[in-house]
Amino acid sequence: MKKVSAQQMADHLGVTIRWVNQLAVEGKLKKDELGKFDLDLCCKQFYEKKKEVKSGSSEERYETSRADLTEEKARKAKWEADLIEGKALNLEAVREVGSERNHAVKSRLLSIPSKIAPIISDISDAAQCFKIINDAIYEALAELSDPRNVDSYIARYREIVKSQAPEESDLLEINEME
Repeated sequence: MKKVSAQQMADHLGVTIRWVNQLAVEGKLKKDELGKFDLDLCCKQFYEKKKEVKSGSSEERYETSRADLTEEKARKAKWEADLIEGKALNLEAVREVGSERNHAVKSRLLSIPSKIAPIISDISDAAQCFKIINDAIYEALAELSDPRNVDSYIARYREIVKSQAPEESDLLEINEME
């Protein structure tokens, strides 16, 4: 039984603190003697009230619709804040940057044969050919793993995110990936 403040209750339900206090005054959410809410009980009361109101008067339906809108705005604001803070990722931007990164890796690796073929064409010693090929591969891998390249992909991701208005369905919480 977790006890929370009116502000924490409002944050959890996605409504304003004023709405939580109004529901408490009306007896629709129960507070203890210290003014704290039982999180589980109040959530149950709140969602039961929402179900009742959907079949109630137009004024109650209006209040519920307003609460739903407020809840949706709060959810969207949370997603946007999570996106800015790096707690969520825009999947479309991740896909685009990942695709660009894969293309860069493919291009760099496919350039190795044309770069070293002229060098090893006249060499008959297999060990020396192996060393040249091996060095070329490690050079490509070092180039691809250069932190400046990673930073450029992060910058590209941020550029894509800024150009798009995030939709909740396009976001994935990092916690879900772990």
